[in-house]
Amino acid sequence: NMVRYLTKDKLSVQVECDAYIDFKCYRQEKRLIIHLININHTGFAHGYAEKNIPLGPVKITVRLPDYSPAGVLATEDGQKVKMIRFENGFTLELESLGVHQLLVIE
Repeated sequence: NMVRYLTKDKLSVQVECDAYIDFKCYRQEKRLIIHLININHTGFAHGYAEKNIPLGPVKITVRLPDYSPAGVLATEDGQKVKMIRFENGFTLELESLGVHQLLVIE
């Protein structure tokens, strides 16, 4: 909530899901890399996971003016990722997230 307040609710990357997800976003010259990690496991805070509980859907909204990617690649399972474009950004939709997913957006 503090970040939302300080950025006046204008976040560049926002991830929405009904479970706990850790995500990191990296920017290279002509690509974005988003790493999503499912932390909805029992005991994950203690450094171990008893079992993998897939979750989803996951919605990622990216607002970056002057960035218009051609497509997105999901590297971990070859899952199709739906991309919906809007003014100054786009939304990515994943049906499910297993342990983790690496998205390369170019």
